[in-house]
Amino acid sequence: MNQHLRRVWACLPLLMVSCAPLPHPVSARSETLPDLVTPAPVMDQQVRVSREGILEELGPGGWAPLSGKNLPERRLGADQPLIPRPLNSFLEVSPKLWTITTPFEGLYSTDQGASWIPLIQRSQLGTYAYLTTLAASPVDPNLWLVGTSFHGIFESSDSGKTWERLPDIFTTYDYGDGYHEMINALVFSQRWPKMFYASIGKEGDRIYRYNLATGVADTLDFPGGSYLHPADALAVHQEGDQEILEARTDTAWWRWASVTHTWLKLKDRTDFPVWSPAKRHRLEVSKDRYGFYVNATQAANPRLLDEHLDFMAKKGLNAVVIDMKTDLGELVYDSHVPLARACGAVHPDLNVPALVKKLHARGFYLIGRVVVFKDKKLFAYDHNKYAVWNKITNRPWVNHEIITEADGTKREVPKEFWVDTYSQDVWNYNVAIAKELQDMGVDEIQFDYIRFPSDGAIWNIKDRFKVPQMNRLDALEGFLKTARENLSVPLSVDIYGFNGFFEADYLGQNMDMMSKYVDVISPMFYPSHFFKPFMWNMNYLDRARIIYKDGSDRAWMGTRGRVNIRPWVQTFLLGGERHFSDQKFAEYFQKQLEGVRDSKASGFLLWNNMNDYYMVTKSVKPYETTTILP
Repeated sequence: MNQHLRRVWACLPLLMVSCAPLPHPVSARSETLPDLVTPAPVMDQQVRVSREGILEELGPGGWAPLSGKNLPERRLGADQPLIPRPLNSFLEVSPKLWTITTPFEGLYSTDQGASWIPLIQRSQLGTYAYLTTLAASPVDPNLWLVGTSFHGIFESSDSGKTWERLPDIFTTYDYGDGYHEMINALVFSQRWPKMFYASIGKEGDRIYRYNLATGVADTLDFPGGSYLHPADALAVHQEGDQEILEARTDTAWWRWASVTHTWLKLKDRTDFPVWSPAKRHRLEVSKDRYGFYVNATQAANPRLLDEHLDFMAKKGLNAVVIDMKTDLGELVYDSHVPLARACGAVHPDLNVPALVKKLHARGFYLIGRVVVFKDKKLFAYDHNKYAVWNKITNRPWVNHEIITEADGTKREVPKEFWVDTYSQDVWNYNVAIAKELQDMGVDEIQFDYIRFPSDGAIWNIKDRFKVPQMNRLDALEGFLKTARENLSVPLSVDIYGFNGFFEADYLGQNMDMMSKYVDVISPMFYPSHFFKPFMWNMNYLDRARIIYKDGSDRAWMGTRGRVNIRPWVQTFLLGGERHFSDQKFAEYFQKQLEGVRDSKASGFLLWNNMNDYYMVTKSVKPYETTTILP
């Protein structure tokens, strides 16, 4: 490989080496391997971004972290040390100009990483903008490009002081509402100063060229990429009179020559991380599960529970999600966690060991739902010690709703009670509950409401447990890291559909980060919950299928195959669905399942808060997925 090409290759994780599964259970603390082990790279690199997002330099002793002044740092808890903030791109424009991005900022270095200069903050681009790549012109020091997850590409002609969004070069669908395709990689041409190359979206079979001077775009067919396997890094250099574009995918390096207009495969990648035996076992037992939600009250009623289990057998379901810690913070079993008893959270309606035995006797998989940060019991404990705080009133923050009385008068009543997501005591409390459930034989722990509050006067919130250089993403990562270190069963998380569709950090949820610790991610792709302008020009039923198909595929690509994607399917009426006939809703339900089946999803879950699944009139077996782990 040309010696000049040590510039771009950010080593992203690939999960392509098989390990034999171990019998259940496997202790997380007994593992001799981390979940992923990255072999030595094969590229002729000198600088790279590791799988963990750490900037590294190759020296006599191998790869070592490359520190530098102003390199972004973070911490994963109040008592945790500062560590480098993970990077999601690195580009060596020239030996004297390097660029990096985190989701929140873009920086550059003119001294080979000894120090870093901030160029852009995401607030300059739009609310919740999520940066993915940063490119600098090799000839014009004022000209820069930045790519984002769903805001598109922005250009600056004044060294980052102002930014203007470019027209869409490519989009799969008319997403509407200001959403755009993900920008995977950008690099300027060295031969044509106003030209740049771009890898965009999930299609993978093409590289785009855009001329800033003319506004004209064209494409290069790319044989190295395919659906969900686009180029994730680009580099450019000159060889005589021709320009060489290099593209890296998750399997190989390729190069394109501007004179011959041909692609050549340089070499296959061998830097494939290996799953630990425990990780592989968790993925094996959690894949292709088809379940539905049952609340604790119905699960505690022998007659209703038997009806639900018979329903499962008849409809082809093999898993059930049952509340163990409710939206109010109540534990529905006889917990012996000291803090649970101290805050009055124990309401032992369920005999969990007996429930496990009954479900296992029929071959069913039990997922224990644990609501994490929405917790009225812990909120009130010890004079609101752990409550989210209102910085205006200097009292606990509560999300209120307005209700109208029979006489027409309106009054405000408390609706939601949240605890501080930054509190390590809150983390440890929920992990202790999960550990207790694991020891009782629950097959999988599902963390719900693993996010920050979204409704009410959230601008008045004060996070009392937050420490410097720690943001929302870090808080949730700190919790999940604690959970993974203490639990051996599969872990799953419920996330907003938006956060599964686009790589983002809305309310602290980021699927790529979460996939480092959990085994299943369940996006709530409920079509009724997407804004009406989203895919506005589609038939409503077709839109439902596309949301699940496209969303599940995007989630799989966004997590790089590290987890099973098991979306929640809408089996309740909301918004426009309230006006559906039974026949139309059955078709709506079917369209969602078709989208799941035809995607990279691994199973699905059905949600109805009242546990009334009348719309499930037939077996779901025609919509089963087949997950083959690498």
